[in-house]
Amino acid sequence: MPKKWFDTASACNELGVCSRTLARMRDRGDLKKGKHWKPKNPNAIRLTYLYNVPEIEILQESVITEVPTGPLKGIQGSLTPEIAKAYKISNPPKRKPRQKPGF
Repeated sequence: MPKKWFDTASACNELGVCSRTLARMRDRGDLKKGKHWKPKNPNAIRLTYLYNVPEIEILQESVITEVPTGPLKGIQGSLTPEIAKAYKISNPPKRKPRQKPGF
């Protein structure tokens, strides 16, 4: 029977992510306590965690990784015309000319 629960370092190695990514996913609620992670020793002063790698892999596979094709709302300011062209995104923002600082 394959191993199910891994310590943080082993889980990172198996999943190809860093420990900060697992912590961020846990803090955001992407990983559910009991299903995706659990404390190794709940009574310890400084908690360490165990991760259910097979369940996290299922979660990773369900994440949409497609490049958006329609107009983007909310990130238009960071989307340059070059990036929009590369990803074939319609309605790219118009870049304003850079102003020189006045003295």
